[in-house]
Formats: sequence, structure tokens, C-alpha cells
Amino acid sequence: MYYTHFGLTEAPFSIAPNPAYLFMTERHQEALAHLYHGIQSDAGFVLLTGDVGTGKTTVCRRFLHHLPQNTQVAFILNPCVDRIELLQAISKELAIPASENEKPNLRQLTDNLHDYLLSNHAKGVNTVLLVDEAQQIHPPVLEFIRLLTNLETDRQKLLKIILVGQPELNDLLAQPAMVQLSQRITARFHIYPLTVNEITHYIHHRLQVAGYTREQALFSARRIKQLFIMTKGVPRLINVICDRALLGAYSQNATSVGAKVLAKAHHEVSGNYIASVAASTKPKRSWPANFLLSALCVALLAGLLVLWWPNFSHAPLPLWGETQMAKSADATVMIGPPSVSPSVIKNNTVSSEKNIVIDARIDKNSTPTLAVETIKDTPVQEQAAKEKSEASISIRYYESKQDALSALIRYAIPQPLSIKKSDQQTCDRLRLLSFRCETVSEPSWQEFKKYNRPAIITLRNNDDLSHVVVVGIDEGHALVIAEAVDVDQQKKVPVFTRLPVSVIEEQWVGNPTFIWQAPLGFERFIFKESKGTLIDWLAKAFAIIDRQDDVLAKGKYNRLLEKRIRLFQKKYGLKEDGKAGMETLLKLNEVLGIAVTLDGNVAVYDKVTGQQK
Repeated sequence: MYYTHFGLTEAPFSIAPNPAYLFMTERHQEALAHLYHGIQSDAGFVLLTGDVGTGKTTVCRRFLHHLPQNTQVAFILNPCVDRIELLQAISKELAIPASENEKPNLRQLTDNLHDYLLSNHAKGVNTVLLVDEAQQIHPPVLEFIRLLTNLETDRQKLLKIILVGQPELNDLLAQPAMVQLSQRITARFHIYPLTVNEITHYIHHRLQVAGYTREQALFSARRIKQLFIMTKGVPRLINVICDRALLGAYSQNATSVGAKVLAKAHHEVSGNYIASVAASTKPKRSWPANFLLSALCVALLAGLLVLWWPNFSHAPLPLWGETQMAKSADATVMIGPPSVSPSVIKNNTVSSEKNIVIDARIDKNSTPTLAVETIKDTPVQEQAAKEKSEASISIRYYESKQDALSALIRYAIPQPLSIKKSDQQTCDRLRLLSFRCETVSEPSWQEFKKYNRPAIITLRNNDDLSHVVVVGIDEGHALVIAEAVDVDQQKKVPVFTRLPVSVIEEQWVGNPTFIWQAPLGFERFIFKESKGTLIDWLAKAFAIIDRQDDVLAKGKYNRLLEKRIRLFQKKYGLKEDGKAGMETLLKLNEVLGIAVTLDGNVAVYDKVTGQQK
């Protein structure tokens, strides 16, 4: 293995929860102190939150391994259950004898728990309910957990409750229906990612435990800063990238990790990691009851979105100008390529004031087009300089991925959404609407096309990166969204334009991000271990496709449903494993008509604008 090459006794960056590698920063120690204070005081609820991979579970394990002697904990790892299943899980954790009845009811389970809590109280034992991944709890179950705090004596609560979850747990608790629970939270603490200095100590600690004794640093100060930019200080992602970077350095017979090796490691693993994080978070809202009607409505909106660009109030945003694009076969719409400039394409200026209609809305009776001049023989740089004095309008790719994400959301989601200041906050908000931001690691544009979803792609020109929102594709071009900027009037307007696929292929970075809609409770697959509403959704979806009144399964995976999944996968060229994973659900959404896809959008755009190839 590679670790012997560096004088290590074992792999230092394994993501396995080895207690020997536990590294408690000051924030983790404060979080642990909050948990101990919560169980020793007469607190109602204690709330611990943190981003994915920041060490919440690490803190919980440390807490469980160092409990006071008079404390008993029911640790719930999978809170996506109903009320009876929750009580059964608590009873199992606390070793409460099961009821003699085969199917105990809610009242019996609650009474048994109450009696047990009274018994513990009489013995001087504190009973704690610790719920991990609490953002996955369905609101009715969360309200039931609040009611469990009503099990009390005249002087104190019989059950202390600790909720541990990702930041969207705060959004869930902020809902009006959760006000009573929120008021009972007596201690809140949020774990933030590591700082640059903490990453240095973190890596040094893990290498030291793994037996590294050489004077030369495996990761220099510059590499630590580079790693901080890549990971934003998330320990789990630091482990994954560092492990791959050491393997890369070993393959080159290097004694330390260089900049290119670290960058390559990041590109190789970050997409898969982010995708798994997104897939591990479950939406909280139930699927629409009238499934077919919702599908038809969303499909209609998806079609209209190609022609009308909606803002959050569903009114159309302006398009830039009303001039027909050139129809000559050799004309090129100069939105790019990014080799000119990845951030500002200055050659896309508009020389006529008649073409500048900043506040113009799309007129249903007219043909909306872009006021972008076509350039034939003049070199790009010379043309840009020539037109710079004639107008102050330029078309830009998105420098910020957050701005690109906002544009993608406006296009792909037919409902209002408040855009947050960061990608993660925005994506967390999307989960409440049953949508997910999915970042995938694909080596090329051709591989990415199989997802068939509007997406943010990143292009690299030398050291410059730019983000492009692709909303349509054909053989030679992609329909993209960019910004038309009037520098003088300080106005920005989103515009559609075309980008050669050859440019995308040449400057492809990878890790595109798209948005899709997942059913309630979906993790990575719908398969034989799945049950409940997840199975009901999938069975109902196939019933709609097959135009059948009867469903193949009700709440439980069976052979009929597995066979139907395999037939669907075979028909659309997917892996025939009988498991409904993300790619299967993406295609299922397309067939149901509830997905905004890339297919055909360029052709529609050409027809609207009068563009001829």
C-alpha cells in the first residue's frame, strides 16, 4: 500500500471512525460541553447542527463513550419512521420489555415508556433520547417527540432530548407548526468547518498517529491553503482528498504532495462525494396527492419556460433586444468561446441604440431574440476594441457559481424560491421543496449528456474559470444562459445564446451541477429494503405510465415491482438491477412529464429566433 512509501504504518486518512484519530477542535469541545450540560440540567431540548462532514457524529460518539454513570441513552440513527416505529426503536435501545401483543398500539408503547422513565427516575438515572440526522424527521413525528417531553414529574422532565442534524433542521424548526418545539430548545450550538490553522493541526495529528516521523512535510503550508479552498474546511472531504493525493504522490514516486497532484485528487473525488451528500439528505415534504394533475401542470410550465424566463413572481424577465439574428450559414453568435475571455465576452456589443430594450418584456405576438451582433472575418480582439466605444453592453458568463445556480433555479423550478447567499443554503432550501442539487463527476461533455438536465458546467481557460448554464443541446451547439450587462446603467439581464459544443469539450472541467426532483424518503436506491411512501410513489408512477388503476405494490417492495423496474431500465438502456437509483428516477420523471430536460430546447430556440444553421 502507498502508506509504506511515506514511512507510515497505516492509512492516515481513512474515513472509518477510529477513536485513535479523533481530533477535537475548540468548536468540537464546546459542542461536547453543550451536550453534557444538556443532560445534567433540566433542559427540554438540546440542538446541535453542522454542515455535512463537519464532525457531528464524531462528537456524538465521544459523548456516548464518556457518559456519566447515571445516564442511559437511546441513540436513534434512522429517524425517518412513524410514531409507532420511533417508540419501538426507543424501547429497543432502552431494553424495555416488548408488549405481549403482536401489534402494540401507540398508547401501549407510550405507557410502557412512561413507566420505564419513572423507574429510571426513582433510581436516579437520567434518560436521554439522542436523534442523529434529525433533519430527516417528518414534522408529525417531530411534534410527537415534543409531546414526549410532557412525560415529567412535578419537578423535572423524565426524558432529555438531543437533536443532531444538518442546517436545514433549523429551517424545519422555524416553520410555524414547530413553534412550540422551538420554544422548548434551551441550548443551541452549530459546528463550523475547520479553519486553515485547524486543518494544519488536523493533518499533522492524523499523520502522527499513523507513524509519520520524517522532517519533510507531506502537505506544505501552500497545499494546506489549497486544501482549505477545495474543502471549505470540511473534515470528511479533507480525508477523502488527502487519501487520494497521497496515492497520486506515491504513483509519481514523490516524497510530498504537489499542487497538481492535489488538484487532480480534488477533481477525482469531489463530485462523487458531493453527489453522495446530496443523496443522503431526504426531502421533508409529502408528494402531491393528485400526482397526474401535478405532472401535467409541471410539464406545461416546463414547456413555457423555454419561451418565457420566469422570475420569482412568475412574471417574465426581460430578454435583450428584439433584432433578428443573422441567418447566414457562416455567421457565428459570439457568446464565446471562453478562450477569448471566460468572464466577459466584450465582442458581443450592440452598436445600435434601437436594439437596446432593457425593460422590454416578451411580447406573445412578437419574436423574442437576442440583440447580439454576428462577427465573420474580423479577429475577435480587434472587433471588441472597435465596438467598445460604440456601446457599453457586454455578455458575460457567470463568474460566481451562486449566480449561475440562481439562474438555473429560475429556469428549472416552476415555483417561487428565496435564493440564499451560498450554494449550500440555497440547495438546503430546495430540499424542502423536494428538489435536489446534484453534482456529478463526469470526465467529458458526452458522458454528462446522459442525465439530460439543464445544468451548470464549469469551463477553464488557462487559470480562469467560468460557469455556464446549459439548458439545451443538439449535435453542434448548446443553448446557454448568460448575462447581458449594461455597464453605464448598471443593469443585468439574463439572455439565451448559443455555444459551440467543441468549446465545451475542449475546456470541460467536470463536476456539473443539475437540479432534479426526488420522491419523499429517497436515498440512493429504491429496492427491497425500502418501504412505505417511497414504494407507494414508485408503484403509483408506474401505474400512471401503464395507464392502470391498480398499483403493483402497496408500501412494500415485491417481485412485481422489481420486474417492472427491470423492464423500464431495459427499455431506456439503463443498468438492469431492479433498483430505482438516481438515473432510473431521472428517466422516470421524464416519462411522467415532470422534468425540465435538455432535449429539443435548441430546436425550439432556433424556431423562435429564426436562427438557421
